Amino acid sequence: MPTTTPAFKRAAGIRGFTLFEVLASTALSGIIMVAVLSSVLVIARSGYLLNNYSDMEQQARTALETFAVDARMTEVVTWGRANDTAPLTSLRLQAVDGTAVTYNYDSSSGTL
Repeated sequence: MPTTTPAFKRAAGIRGFTLFEVLASTALSGIIMVAVLSSVLVIARSGYLLNNYSDMEQQARTALETFAVDARMTEVVTWGRANDTAPLTSLRLQAVDGTAVTYNYDSSSGTL
């Protein structure tokens, strides 16, 4: 009974990859590397933003604690505004011993 060797079967002594196998594995590796790199970038950006948010929260806590200490020692509170129709822009807290602290809000720069 005669046997034939299929055309896609390699010869016994030849080893290596075909051009199609190399191109397919290169394309697959490229897709995987793009996915991994984009994941790393998203994770790094999230960590950076979380760090900024944490710093902002700490500064807000410190400011509120400072204001709370000033407000607890206050005997006289005075609100200030540019005119009768303008929004409130300043707050003056005067303690029993006569020392005063004034908080001013600048709407153009958004600072307190």
